[in-house]
Amino acid sequence: MRLKFAQMLAAEGGLACSFNQTVSVDTLDQIKDSMAWAQQHPDIVHTMVFILFRTPELFGDFEVHANGIPVDITNTYEKPEWGGDSMVKAKHVVAKIQELDADYQPCAYLNGDQDPNSTKWLVASRLASKKRGFGYVGPKFMEAIQVGNHFFKGTWLSYTDPKSNRMGRLTMSFFSLIDGRVRSIAKRYLRNLLKNPSSLFDRVHLQTFMIIQPVDVMPDGRTNMCDGCPDMTVHEGELYWSCRLEEIKEHGCFLQGRKPQGCPVNQTAH
Repeated sequence: MRLKFAQMLAAEGGLACSFNQTVSVDTLDQIKDSMAWAQQHPDIVHTMVFILFRTPELFGDFEVHANGIPVDITNTYEKPEWGGDSMVKAKHVVAKIQELDADYQPCAYLNGDQDPNSTKWLVASRLASKKRGFGYVGPKFMEAIQVGNHFFKGTWLSYTDPKSNRMGRLTMSFFSLIDGRVRSIAKRYLRNLLKNPSSLFDRVHLQTFMIIQPVDVMPDGRTNMCDGCPDMTVHEGELYWSCRLEEIKEHGCFLQGRKPQGCPVNQTAH
């Protein structure tokens, strides 16, 4: 089904193709199948996003309050059969991907607004032809891309168009001057070209893999959100995290977690 939709977008032309996959502790191993499939189609699958599953019961024993008033959310969230009973973090997904692809290495991230050591958005970008992968770009590549786009267009770059994703050889030539990992990619590409001269006609694509670790609850009940979240949305003239907009609509504020009196702090929630 994924391939069918990717081919439909490719036939239409000019549209970036991205697939989202929700990941819980029970579905963690399925990431390898999705990664392997996407890597076979770098020409039409431009981005894969792994979003980590969250539900209130995974955060431990907290009471939920809205502006200090207790709120019953037991009927709001329904845990699916595949939801699991423990928390998945970005580091778990990284380890699982590296079981499939030892070269996998992220190049950029967003941290949490309450816990700067947490990894909330984790980005890895790969250069590959349809026949083989050449490696993952480094932080200097992403820094240069973002600063350059902001300088010339006044915006930060998110999803790129298919035309840009097809410029893999140009990316190698230019960014190998400033990024060590891109230099390694260029060397791999040249070695492959010497062994298989016909690969000169194989287009090289840029393909991105994203891991999103949503809200985490700190031991004291604070919610650790994505700092500088790209998915902020406007509601009644104010910016809010889009993943929690229903709390604003329903309660007029973000919900807060509080430990019941006499209940020990659950350190695993951090």
